[in-house]
Amino acid sequence: MVATVLSVVAIPDRAVFQVCPQPAPRGVPQVEVSFDIDTNGILNISAADKTTGKSNHITITNDNGRLSKDEIERILREAEQYKAEDEAAASRIQSKNSLEFYAYNLRNSLSDEKLADKFEAGDKAKLETSVNETIDWLDSSQEASKEEYKEKQKELEAIANLIMQKLYGERHVPWCVYWTPLMPTPYR
Repeated sequence: MVATVLSVVAIPDRAVFQVCPQPAPRGVPQVEVSFDIDTNGILNISAADKTTGKSNHITITNDNGRLSKDEIERILREAEQYKAEDEAAASRIQSKNSLEFYAYNLRNSLSDEKLADKFEAGDKAKLETSVNETIDWLDSSQEASKEEYKEKQKELEAIANLIMQKLYGERHVPWCVYWTPLMPTPYR
C-alpha cells in the first residue's frame, strides 16, 4: 500500500523515498502517510510504519520540477481514497477478531473444569460442534466480509446464549458470552 501511495510522488526527475513495511496479511500493516502543503507551495510528505517504527520524509520545494497544483490535488485525492480503504479493512479485521475471540472464549469455557460437569451432555456437544465449525470457518474464510463475520458471530451467540442461560439461569450468563473487544475487559 505504501509503495502505491508513494509511487504517486515518484514523478520522473523528482525526489522519491520509500518506507517498506514488514510482510503481513492484507489490511494488517499500519502505515501512516501525511501530506502537508505550506503557504509557499512546499510539499512535505512523510510516511511511518507503525509496526516497525520506520519512517521517512521528503520535501518538494517551490523550485524547478515542483508538483503542479493538479498533481498535488490528485495526490491528496488518492491519499483520501486509500484512507477509506484502510478504514474499511480495519473494520473488517475488527469483526473477524471479535468473532475469533468469542469462539475461543467459548471453547475455553467448555473445557473449564468448573463448568464441564454442569452442561447437559447434548448441550455441551451442540455448543462444541458450533464452536469448532465456527473456528474451522474462520480458518477457511480469511477474506470474508465484515458482514459475514458479524453474521457468523450472531449465529454462534444465538446457540451459546440459549445453552448458557440454561446453565446459569437468566441472571448469571458468564461475561465471555457477551464480552466483545469493543467493550472494556471485565474482571481485570
